[in-house]
Amino acid sequence: MNEIEVLDVKVTPAQVVVPNLDDVVSHVDEMLASYEATPVNAKTQKEAKEVRADLNKAIKRISDIRKDTKKKVIGNWDEIETKMMKVEKKGKAVSDNIGAQLKVLDDKAKADREETIKREITKIASEYGVDPSQVKIEPKWLNKSANWNDTERAIRSECEVLRQFAEMRELQIKEIENHAEKLGIRPEGVGGYIGQLETKGLDDIKGNMSRDVQLAKARFAAKKAEEEAAYQQALEREKQATKVGSKLVDENTGEVVMPAEEIRRDYQYTFKGLTEKQKNYMEYTFNQWNVSFSVQEF
Repeated sequence: MNEIEVLDVKVTPAQVVVPNLDDVVSHVDEMLASYEATPVNAKTQKEAKEVRADLNKAIKRISDIRKDTKKKVIGNWDEIETKMMKVEKKGKAVSDNIGAQLKVLDDKAKADREETIKREITKIASEYGVDPSQVKIEPKWLNKSANWNDTERAIRSECEVLRQFAEMRELQIKEIENHAEKLGIRPEGVGGYIGQLETKGLDDIKGNMSRDVQLAKARFAAKKAEEEAAYQQALEREKQATKVGSKLVDENTGEVVMPAEEIRRDYQYTFKGLTEKQKNYMEYTFNQWNVSFSVQEF
């Protein structure tokens, strides 16, 4: 590499002087302006061709002088630049190849460090009684410059947080179970109240449980009142009906009156197609609420 470091480039700044260039430019501008304003038609066609030919010769002369001057100024720079760019390109290709191989080694080393850290996380997590998969590996832990003592402290800190969270969750679940028992429902039943801990606070869940039970009991009470009213109405119609053979007939309408004893008054609810889990929930809940029910298959 020393050959590159001592690469000696000798450059002599070029200075090009054209004393009458501004006068020539001014003269050409005036000449071109006059030509530009001259219309070309059949009468001036021959003259226009001659002017154009002279103009093209003048343009070529200026172009040749410019190109020749550029070559003199630049000298052999094009050749030198081509060689240097070729070396740069080859050097970059070799550097990229080495870089790709180094990346493979770095990635493998990082993967090895990650596996080592995962094993350590499993050991530490078992001490705290938490799930090791819940410990998220931070990218900085995988750096080769990372200090293991700092990493271990971070892992233990996260495990401690997870343990406290798990203990708090157990207390919350127990609170929901106790509240559910008071209300006569199961916490893991149709409402899935324990699962709601993922998105709601404990007080909100308990409030929802109480409201759900109140609404359910209100519906059952309304149904019970409806059936009782139907029974009383049937009983009244039965009293006013006339017995014809084995049937009771309404004297005013001629309709057959259903005996009051056939009106359902046991507040029996029938459900169809319940799963075993749903059926168990219904048994637990309705028995607590003194509500009769049956389950039918589809």
